[in-house]
Amino acid sequence: MEVDLKSFVLGGKFGNIDLGLQKKQIEPSLVGKIIWLNNETKENSRIWKVDSFEFHFEDQLLIGIINDHVSEISSRDLISIKEKWVFEEKNITMDTLQNNLTKLSVDYQKTEDKLGLIHIRLDNGIYFTLESLKNDEYELVVFGKTKVQ
Repeated sequence: MEVDLKSFVLGGKFGNIDLGLQKKQIEPSLVGKIIWLNNETKENSRIWKVDSFEFHFEDQLLIGIINDHVSEISSRDLISIKEKWVFEEKNITMDTLQNNLTKLSVDYQKTEDKLGLIHIRLDNGIYFTLESLKNDEYELVVFGKTKVQ
C-alpha cells in the first residue's frame, strides 16, 4: 500500500484507509506480514502492527492509526511511503513541525499536559505528541489520527 504522509496529515486518509472502516475492509490493503499484538488472532486483536504503524480497533472498527516510532518511518514490507513531508528528518523538533504546518496554512491547537508533553491537534483528528528529550528542545515522538471528540 502506498501512503503519502503529507496527505494523511492534511486530509486524514492513510492511503485508502480511514477511521470507521471494518477490519475486513482494511485487510486487503495490508496483504503481508501483520503482527497481531499479545499473540491474539487478527479477529480478536485490538491492535494490528504494520511496519512502524499501529491500527487500533474497537468492535471491529478502526478507531486510530498511530506511529510511535517516528524516527524509523520508512518504506518497508507493506507500506510504501510516497511523500514523507516533515518526516524526512530523523529528529523532528517542535519548531520544524509548527513551521511546516504554518507553511501549509493548517490551523492547530497546542496544549501541554501534566507530564510536560506537548500535544498538537488538527481539526481532522491528526495529532502530534512531542517530548522534551534534550536541552529543553521538544521532539516529535508520536503522531497519528483518532476520532475527533
